[in-house]
Amino acid sequence: MVFLPTNTVQGYVVCNLHHHLTLELAIGTVSNTGMVSTRGIVLDVLASISILVAERTLYLWNNEHIVNLIAQNRDVILPLIFKALEKNMRDHWNPAVHGLTANVRKMFLEMDAELFEDCQRKYLEKEARARELEEQRELTWKKLEAVAAQAVRDNMVLVN
Repeated sequence: MVFLPTNTVQGYVVCNLHHHLTLELAIGTVSNTGMVSTRGIVLDVLASISILVAERTLYLWNNEHIVNLIAQNRDVILPLIFKALEKNMRDHWNPAVHGLTANVRKMFLEMDAELFEDCQRKYLEKEARARELEEQRELTWKKLEAVAAQAVRDNMVLVN
């Protein structure tokens, strides 16, 4: 049995994550798609713009018991949180959260470089597709605006 205090934000998050991970790992509630139902707990708070929430969540990786659970299930967990880690690295305003995120990324890279690189490749591909879709959307709107402007010009009647 592990004693986890719940009188702080970090204790509360650690306790809830520990409880959910332990239950799911003990009774095997990882679905056929490989999705863990606790993903919402970590994902929502990991990429939070709130320094307290994001920082305390990232401190989970300083808890040896949690790291062991994560390491055992990294093939499910890393793909779920990779986007949030990248978002923090790119966009988070707080240097402490940025540094903690870099440490977590480094830990995953050292745990399983192949898995990390696979997640990174998929993330970059998804980002590239999103940029392409945005460019296509903008181009479509420009074409539509040009067609509408031409239709207005064609239907205009000059009155003197």
